[in-house]
Amino acid sequence: MRSFLFLLISAGFAELSMDLKQSRQSSVKSPPMQNITVLEGNEANLFCTHQYANLVVWLYKDRVLTVGQKIISGSSRLNVPANGVLRLVEVRKEDTGLYTCQVDKEGNVLKKRYFLEVLTYPVVQTFPDEDLLVYEEGEKIVLRCSAAAVPNPLLVWYKEHQSDSIGNGLSIEIEVDKDTEGVYRCEASNSVGKAVGVFKIKVKYRPRVQIVQ
Repeated sequence: MRSFLFLLISAGFAELSMDLKQSRQSSVKSPPMQNITVLEGNEANLFCTHQYANLVVWLYKDRVLTVGQKIISGSSRLNVPANGVLRLVEVRKEDTGLYTCQVDKEGNVLKKRYFLEVLTYPVVQTFPDEDLLVYEEGEKIVLRCSAAAVPNPLLVWYKEHQSDSIGNGLSIEIEVDKDTEGVYRCEASNSVGKAVGVFKIKVKYRPRVQIVQ
């Protein structure tokens, strides 16, 4: 039995290893795919080595990225510091996907597959997207927030000077009165971080006359 060792170092430089058993048959069974995560903006290093391998091929999905230390296609953020090492710097969301290393051993193609998931910070968009929102008393309004991130963020709504939340989800509906005026926030958070969308509301309401007897 010969050992086929794979090392993965990403973000926290954690190591993964797996033995590949070679049978007497002409085909070699590939080990199961490994799922890995890295934070956007960080560096990911994938290691694929074999004691008998002179040439390692890396693929992203079905596209050949590298052959040995020669880059065939891919981002300018991709490089091969050594044979079998695939390095991605300043990792982005679009780098998410399946990476496969291949080694030819006496006619047998040995493979190792990684699914790379890129964790991203929340990004919030507000609707309406205006610096100041002016409404009249009695109107019914809807404030909306959209948030994109990996993993999916949780959206919670707050009003200034109130510690408790006033809603959850993509939107809140408000029936405008004089107490509606103020600053509202939608906070999108996940395990990576938090982003905030802000609404400033001013209310136009009719003057009230108090009769004093």
